[in-house]
Amino acid sequence: MELSSKDIKVYKSNHKELKNKFKNEFMKISHENIIFEAIKEIYMVEIDFMKGPEFEVMCYPDFSYKSNIEKNIKDKFENHWLNQGTFSWFKWCIEDVLKKNDSKHLYWYSEPSYANMLRRTSDENYNHTIYFILIQFEKNKYHDLFTFEGDIHPFIKELKSQIQWEYDYKRKKYDEIFRRTIGKVNKFLYDNFDHLNIISTLQYEGSANKGSLIYIGENKNNDLLLEFIKPIELKSHTEIRKLLQMTNDKYSLIINDDYKIIGIGSINNYKNQKRIVFSGHFHWKYYNEGELVFSCIKSLPILPLNLSKKENNTIEEKLELVFDKEYSYDTLSKIINSAKKQNHGTMVVITENAEAESKRLENSGICINPIEIDEDITNCISEIDGAILLDPFGICHQIGVILDGNSSIEGDSSRGARYNSGLRYGQFLKNENVNFIIIIISEDNYTDIFTPYNKVFQ
Repeated sequence: MELSSKDIKVYKSNHKELKNKFKNEFMKISHENIIFEAIKEIYMVEIDFMKGPEFEVMCYPDFSYKSNIEKNIKDKFENHWLNQGTFSWFKWCIEDVLKKNDSKHLYWYSEPSYANMLRRTSDENYNHTIYFILIQFEKNKYHDLFTFEGDIHPFIKELKSQIQWEYDYKRKKYDEIFRRTIGKVNKFLYDNFDHLNIISTLQYEGSANKGSLIYIGENKNNDLLLEFIKPIELKSHTEIRKLLQMTNDKYSLIINDDYKIIGIGSINNYKNQKRIVFSGHFHWKYYNEGELVFSCIKSLPILPLNLSKKENNTIEEKLELVFDKEYSYDTLSKIINSAKKQNHGTMVVITENAEAESKRLENSGICINPIEIDEDITNCISEIDGAILLDPFGICHQIGVILDGNSSIEGDSSRGARYNSGLRYGQFLKNENVNFIIIIISEDNYTDIFTPYNKVFQ
């Protein structure tokens, strides 16, 4: 059946609204929005089961496998009575067709539901129509973006398989979906997610939480520096917060399988365990075997910048693109990696015009005698607010720089002041025909990299 122009207009409007919602909500858990960027298309599928035995299928946008789906549904349902309990079979029919015919894409499938949002305006029998949402990904891009430690990132895997999309995709906000998905990553997070959030909000004598916990489960390697005679339950939030004050980058509280703190141990002795690092008010990070899995800010997860860990390659590629052969990769990569370790975030500006810029901005930062800095110096100077100004060989000309820039460029209100300052300064350098790379490291360990070739500056 052909859709009328009025029907197409409604479908188009609903489709646009759906894509915008996915884009805005997925942005919350990935500043780069890699989930939405990996999506090739979102299909709205309706099946009118009053048209049986043909089971008319309608797709928007048009879907090349529509006729295959209609045939498969007819073959599977020809001798079955349809009711709400059998609706999930429609999803299996669609999944079966796509697995057999489309090897280039992967799909997330919603559960079927009665059409009450996507229905055609001219269809008075919409109660006999069910609908699905199909999210289509390019397979190679999906694996490239979401591979983490040799497998699909656990959060992405659970977001796909555990969410009841037939209810959730229509929510105004997906915050609860994302929180629920964290709990599905593993049992430790499921049982203790609320405790970790509460502990992260507590101060001790006015200081924010900066400590860490290591969950050893049933591991019998109790190589403790201090062992408590009476273990302390994780739900004893105030007491745990007090104990966390004793931890640092070398020592951590140790949790057993009963979720009780049994003592304090050396982090080096438990490198392959699950670790929670508190990074300020309502902010903690989850590591597994030394790798950052996600950050959690105000109980919402933030995925790492590049799950396939090609970030260092990306920086080297950008250095090559911007400065050709005139740079020191070894020096700059050590500085950048050291800057990333700062819990509060920082900014590194690399420009061929560093000496002139330090003079122009002499009243906006601390000018120093030019010096090649190492990791230790970087750790020191990145503790203060403001940017570190370098030339392409890692020579530092100024620290604590408050950057100026082009106020006419549109910022991003969802990002912090550091991000928007770097964006505007990048536009200024672009307008001056100066080559640059700006690395912005946020408090949640997310990294943005600006060069003159970013689309935002075109």
